Amino acid sequence: MAAVYRAEHTVLKKDFALKIMSPALLDSSEARQRFLLEAQAAAAIDHPNVVHITDAGVATGTPYLVMELLEGEDLERYLDRSGPLSVTEVAALGLPLAAALAAAHDHGVVHRDVKPGNVFLAQGPDGQCVPKLLDFGISKLLRSTTPAELSVTGIDELMGSPLYLPPEAMLGARELTPRSDQYSLAVVLYECVTGQPPFTHAPGPGEEVVRLGTLELVTAVLFDLGLFVLVACALVAMTQQLARLVQEGDG
Repeated sequence: MAAVYRAEHTVLKKDFALKIMSPALLDSSEARQRFLLEAQAAAAIDHPNVVHITDAGVATGTPYLVMELLEGEDLERYLDRSGPLSVTEVAALGLPLAAALAAAHDHGVVHRDVKPGNVFLAQGPDGQCVPKLLDFGISKLLRSTTPAELSVTGIDELMGSPLYLPPEAMLGARELTPRSDQYSLAVVLYECVTGQPPFTHAPGPGEEVVRLGTLELVTAVLFDLGLFVLVACALVAMTQQLARLVQEGDG
């Protein structure tokens, strides 16, 4: 959908990440609108664990985003290289990501595509790892009311990464909620602990994602997912509540 480049601001003499829409999508009004909605969604969230958007617009007919430049690698590559993480590492990763999602939900934004590839392990100023939530390109603005905004967020489309989608999305739910993000984050944490997601089969070339609204499918999903993810979902929800209480106390 887009390409990301390292770019220097010629006045500030500072490097940023420049995201430019793919030329193949420039003729799609829906894709253009969704691209700019990503900037609006991310810019609405002021949180240290959400990538910071500094500018957005259209230049010579091409939509672009300007973001903070992050040094490091995404969680998907890190897991491929290192394998399962320790409990301490998972806690250090999961707590800030849960807080980031809580901040997004407080601003009326559902990410809808939480997965290892959208979590960046950035190197902080002191060399510490700072998890950053990326790519709000298919996020849902819960307060969107215009027909154009509703159409580009795709309430009738199956969007996101199948291995991390909540059951309601696979069953064709018209609306995803903050709980959907909590589920996806729980699946990510499961993969961090075990080295693989709870489900290891995603639709391949020529295969279709079949939406089955049967009780048997729901039951299979819950049992295959196991107690760990259910507990992780509860922990994510409780962590978000704790993050809100801490912020209120600091305020």
